[in-house]
Formats: sequence, C-alpha cells, structure tokens
Amino acid sequence: MQAKRVSTSPTLLQAWLRRILEVATVAKTVGELRAWDGVVAKTPQVLPKHDTATARSTSETPKISRHKRFATFVRKLSFLGTPLASLGSFGNVNSSCGVEMEPRVVEMNDPSLLPSLGELWDRLHRQTPGATFFQTWEWLATTWRHFGRPQKLRLMMIYEGDEPVGIVPFCVREETYRVGKLRVLSYPLDDWGPFYGPLGADPVRYQELALDHVMQTERDWDMIDLRTIREQDPDFAQIDAAIRQRDATAFIRPRMEVPVVQLEGTWEDYLAGQSRNWRRNMKREKQRVEEVGTLEFVRYRHVAGETFSTDHCRGMFDECQQVAERSWQADSSLGAAFCSPRVKPVLRDLHMTAAKKGMLDVNLLRLDGEPVAFLYNYVCQGQVYALRSGYDANCPAQSLGTVLLAEVIRDSYERGDRLINLGPGTQDYKLRFAGEIHRAICYTLYSRQSVRSQLLRARYAIDQRLPGFEGRCRNRLIK
Repeated sequence: MQAKRVSTSPTLLQAWLRRILEVATVAKTVGELRAWDGVVAKTPQVLPKHDTATARSTSETPKISRHKRFATFVRKLSFLGTPLASLGSFGNVNSSCGVEMEPRVVEMNDPSLLPSLGELWDRLHRQTPGATFFQTWEWLATTWRHFGRPQKLRLMMIYEGDEPVGIVPFCVREETYRVGKLRVLSYPLDDWGPFYGPLGADPVRYQELALDHVMQTERDWDMIDLRTIREQDPDFAQIDAAIRQRDATAFIRPRMEVPVVQLEGTWEDYLAGQSRNWRRNMKREKQRVEEVGTLEFVRYRHVAGETFSTDHCRGMFDECQQVAERSWQADSSLGAAFCSPRVKPVLRDLHMTAAKKGMLDVNLLRLDGEPVAFLYNYVCQGQVYALRSGYDANCPAQSLGTVLLAEVIRDSYERGDRLINLGPGTQDYKLRFAGEIHRAICYTLYSRQSVRSQLLRARYAIDQRLPGFEGRCRNRLIK
C-alpha cells in the first residue's frame, strides 16, 4: 500500500515561516540592517514587537550573529514549491496568501538618536500633507537641545510589516496648573506655531495608533493635550471622532486663531478683491515711505540642494536682529521676541538648517540701504509661515510693517506660493490682508488614575456651564 502524502496548507505554512523570520531578524539596533536576499528590508531602527522601551545606543546592541545564521537557514528553505522570497518583505505576506500583519508601534525615547532617523524622517516629511519646518527632525533636535527642561521624548514609529510608514513625535513635560504640577503628553511644538501632527501619508491613522499605544502602555502622564489640531483640516471630522471614541469626556476648546492669506489666482486678482479705499490707502502709505528715502524690498529664499553663500545667509539674519533691537521687542518682557536672549541662539542655529533645506524665507525692507523692517518666515510645500516680524521704531517713515507685508504677498503670488499663515493673533494689520481665519483646536484627555488631573477636569467642566464661557475661551487664546 502506497503511503499517502501529507500536504500542508501553503497559507498557514507561509504565515508560520513569516513569523519565524520576524523573530529571527528582530534586533535592537540603530541605523539600517542589510537586506538578506531581499527578505529583510532596510529599517532605521528595529525593536522587538513586545519591547517599547527606550532605544539603546549601538554600543548596547546585543549580538545578533545567531539570528543572522538562522535567518540565512530559513531563507534557503522551500516547501510545497513555494520559495520564501514569495512571502514578500519581512513582516508581510503577499496578497495572494491573504495574510497581512497589523500595523505596529515601536517607541523611541532617546533624542540623541534623532539624527540616525534623518533619511527616513525626510522621506516621510515629504509625504506629509501640509508639512511645516517645525515637523523636521532638525527642528526637534535643536529645540530639544536648547530648552533643556525636564521632559521625555515618546517618539512613535509606525510600521506596516518591516516598512516604517509614519512617525508621531510625542513628548511628556511637567506643567504647572492651579491644582499643582501635572505631567502633560503632547506634541513638542510648544506654541512655536499653530499646527502640528504626525508625519507620513496618513497622519490621521498614525495619530490614532499612537494614542492607542500610549493608553495601552505604562502611564507616565496625567493629561494628554493635543493642542495643534487644525479645524480647517479636510480630515478634521475624522480626527474629532477618533479622539472622542477614545475618551468621550475629552475637553475641547480653541487654542489659537491665525489669519491666513490664500494665494489663489494672481496679485491683480487679489487687489481686485479688495475695496477701492483699501487700494488707495496702500498706495498712499507706500508713497509716504518713498518720500523719506529710497525704498528697497529684499527677499531671501534658498533652493534646497543648491550652493549658497553662508555669509550672505547669516547677514540676512543679522539684519533682522538689528531691526528687532531697534523695535519694541528690545524692551519687551516676552521671552519669545526675536532678539530675546532665550530665543536668539535657537533661531540662529535653526537659520542655517532651514536655509539648507530650502525652508527659510527672510524678507527685509531697506530705506537708503538701512534695514527698517523685517518679516522672518519658514516655507514648506508652498505654505509660508510668518514666525517673527518687527520694524525700526526710530525710523521717521510710518507703516513700514504694512508696506513690507504687501510686498511679501505680491512676491509670493509671483513665486507661486499657495498660502501665507500670518501667525497667532488677530491684530488689525493682519486682518487687513487675510481673507480667512484658521483655528488650532485643543483636545484634552484626563487620566482617571490622576487625582489632580480629575480635579482639573472637574474645574473645566464647571467652567463650561458658567455664563461667559466663550468670552473666557477667547481671552485664553495664544496671541
């Protein structure tokens, strides 16, 4: 009697082999792993699926030679005529098998490892809709180094199989409230700009995965404060629903209002959309400045990848500093002014970085060769963000800031920019040019295990029910 041949399901066997390969190739390392005959793709940082602890430096990486030898052995196997290569890349089975891995989150806590993610981060940044300079790894690494207050990085790497597809940069900082000090998990923007979020092609989904990871792992926070959600985002309804699904008691309030100039059509179309009185006043104000001296508008924007003069680039920064020191900012108690001793070193370090990446946009107004007004911006994906501005308070000419902003908008039309974000605050000079106001919405989730957090939640819940709540929210807006 001839023995029967026992067959094994290709789908189950391939899934089993995939799991073996996944376990065999997992290693705690920073950098890129060499691909083994196309089975294991390059990964900037690979941690075990069950391990979300702090990523360790290369010197602490355990030896993986046995894993490599085992992976080489498994790679050469072939069952039922199905080569292992047909399983696709590590952590994923091809669609014909019908088996796919769920997305997974790998957490990194060491900010010194950020440069090792540079190439991956830049690639995901390019895929991110509406990305800004604030979402670059250089901005995060620089500000983290300069502002050394107690804080913990919780950077979530989103993987689909072995492929990193998203980055969600969270951090935990200690903040003081009336109920005491609370550990707040949020994005690291710290009000440098109004909007921030995950990197990658699907930021909404990546934020959901990161929030689930935060809530399922050991709690090191008292409150989650997502302060940078743009209300005008096309996916805002989906973001809102996802957060409410995770915590129906989340407290929601506006945090910033930012006037925006949408650059649609041409500069002539923009002028035609303004009133006759607006056009007459703008023309008169520019003429009055020209009566004082020779007016010159200068805009510096370097194209990424091209060579440029570092001296000229630094010179533009120095001219902005000169104007700021002759403006109201010199005597301001605000620690965020352009010439503030606290902020100046950070901006100087970021200046050259933004220039090299093609994300620096410096605008100067000179009168008889002397700088009298500046508008210091970052630009990305055709969107200009006005970071700081100022004018010489001792200059006899008036309306310098207004004249400069009009020149910037005109030039942006000619350059093909899509939008100018004038920054938080609805001052009259901004509303004079802006056609829309966008809002940053803050979602706050309170830990049920934190007494102080619950006290704060109760306080805000009562505040919502008292008369004048909308007015109080407006007074609390960041300006």
